[in-house]
Amino acid sequence: MHDLSPQEKRKIVISIHRAARIVLISTLLLAGRAFGQDVGRETEKEPAAIVELGAAGQWALTHGVPSYGPSVAVETTPIQEWLEIEAGVTPFFSRGQTEWDTDLLFKKPYTLSRTTEFMFGVGPEWAHTVTRSSRADTFGVEAALDFMLWPWPKRRFGWYAEPSYSFSDGHKQSASVTAGLLIAVPKRLLLAGEWPPNPLPAPARTLVKRHAGIAPDPTSSAIHHGTGSAAHCLCDNVVRTSSVDGTEGSE
Repeated sequence: MHDLSPQEKRKIVISIHRAARIVLISTLLLAGRAFGQDVGRETEKEPAAIVELGAAGQWALTHGVPSYGPSVAVETTPIQEWLEIEAGVTPFFSRGQTEWDTDLLFKKPYTLSRTTEFMFGVGPEWAHTVTRSSRADTFGVEAALDFMLWPWPKRRFGWYAEPSYSFSDGHKQSASVTAGLLIAVPKRLLLAGEWPPNPLPAPARTLVKRHAGIAPDPTSSAIHHGTGSAAHCLCDNVVRTSSVDGTEGSE
C-alpha cells in the first residue's frame, strides 16, 4: 500500500465501499424477504373470525334463581394484538321466564403461550326478559375474562371458558360462566366464498347459477361455436326448457 500512488489507493477505497454497499443491500433485501414471509405465514394463520358455541349458566347476586342456556358468539380482530370485538347472544331459561342476553365486548388479548390466550373485555349488555304476564328490557355493563385453549397446531378448533360479571338497571348484579367450542373461520374461505359452507352439491349449485344467468350453459350453441352473447345462451336455455316441458318455442 505504501508503494501505491494516491490515485490507486483511492480506487481501492472506492472498490471496497462499493462491495460493502452491495453486501449491505443484499443482506437487507434477504432479511426483508424472510421477514415478509414470516409475517405472511402469521397472517394466514390468523383467522378472519372465531365462532364460539357453548353453554352458559347465570346466577343472580341480588335476587332471582339460577338460569341456564346455550350461547352463540362471533369474535373478530380489527387491531392485531390490541383489540378484539365479540358479539354474542345467550337465552337463559329458568322457571317461568326466559331472558335473552345480547352483549358487545371490547377485549384486550394477551398471548400466554402458543396454545393459550387470555383476554379481558368490557362492553354494553341488553337483556330482554319474557315471563308469562310481562316483558321487560334492561341495559347494563358487562366485564368478562376469556380463556382460550388451542390444543392443535393448525388452530382450527379449540376450547374456551368465559366467566363474567354484569351490572344492569335496578342495581341487578349477576355472575355467569360460559364454556364451549371454538371454530376458526380462515380468511381464505371467506375470500373464496366457501364460508359458510353451501349445503347443495356442486351440480345443484351449477344448475341454480345457470338458471339465474350467472353461469353459462355449456351445451348452448353459442358456446360450441364460440359466437353469440350471453343473451343468446339464455334464449337457447329457454327454448330448450320449453321443448322439454312439451311447449313449442322458436329461436
